[in-house]
Amino acid sequence: IEGNPKLRIIPIVKPVRRGQSQYSSEIIVRKDSGIEHIADLAGKKLACVDTESTAGYLLAAAHLVRAGIPVNDPLLSHPHFLHQYGNVVLSVLFGKYDAGAVFEGAPAIFLKDREESRRDEIRVLAKSAPVPYEPITAIVGGALSEARAVEIQKSFLELNADSQILKKLQVNGFVEATQKEYDPIRNIVATVRRIPAARDVK
Repeated sequence: IEGNPKLRIIPIVKPVRRGQSQYSSEIIVRKDSGIEHIADLAGKKLACVDTESTAGYLLAAAHLVRAGIPVNDPLLSHPHFLHQYGNVVLSVLFGKYDAGAVFEGAPAIFLKDREESRRDEIRVLAKSAPVPYEPITAIVGGALSEARAVEIQKSFLELNADSQILKKLQVNGFVEATQKEYDPIRNIVATVRRIPAARDVK
């Protein structure tokens, strides 16, 4: 931690959701949009959640840059932040934006009731590499020892036997987390920072 080299932030567990401990971002488009490849998105309008959303912005933006979209292309230099995944899905469905960045399976979750029959109008153009879910971390090196952090980790893992608590926490369970598996996210952030509109991303 900045200012105190003795302190370290370490991940101890990560949640499991929908049976997975990792997730991807999907870039969705309308089936009738004429957009068949990532290159077709150049100059188009991209709907995102916000600059701090991993699936709703960071993963998708990094994927687009690595796929060859220039960082100064309007698609990346002028993203449209709609603050909620449901807004992104609906904006693509109704043609307000050419593409949207969402978490895996978002259209099936947000297109309900009157819009449920229109799910087939949306398709996934591209999918990012998966990253682990956000970790629960511990700050060790000060009042909290590594041994105590291990005890806390065990306490979280023991929650896997309590379905009622897991239901309240809205997770399927917890699994161990390591520092190394979060290195790709640091690389993703570094890639996104190359985009002029996103240089303040942390």
